[in-house]
Amino acid sequence: MHKKGADVLRVISIFLFSIFVMSQASAEQSQNYEKVVDAVAFKSKIVGTTWAYRWRDREYVFSLSPDGSIGKLNSWSGVSWVVDQPREVILDAGSQQMYLFFNSEASSFKTVDWDGQRATGVRVFEDYQ
Repeated sequence: MHKKGADVLRVISIFLFSIFVMSQASAEQSQNYEKVVDAVAFKSKIVGTTWAYRWRDREYVFSLSPDGSIGKLNSWSGVSWVVDQPREVILDAGSQQMYLFFNSEASSFKTVDWDGQRATGVRVFEDYQ
């Protein structure tokens, strides 16, 4: 009887551990799903917008084109953009990346420019929406 009791306890322990592991995996999947949904919603807010970029006391205008390219700023013509997570855009210039961190309204951002200096941007208008 003692062995049967230990076996039953072991089976119950494994069962409870399996349920715990599955619920943890489900919670992680749910969080990942929410992150993706929020990132897509954020991207729809900013795609086709034009920005005034302030760097070194000068202002430059660029747009976030629907095809993932940067428009209007010739010096960034080879740069692409992607939303990695809500309120964050990665500008990719091949060998370098720059991260734009947006406010909750997606009307302004802060960044560290390619050269390491702080810069900011504000939305000017929407082009494509």
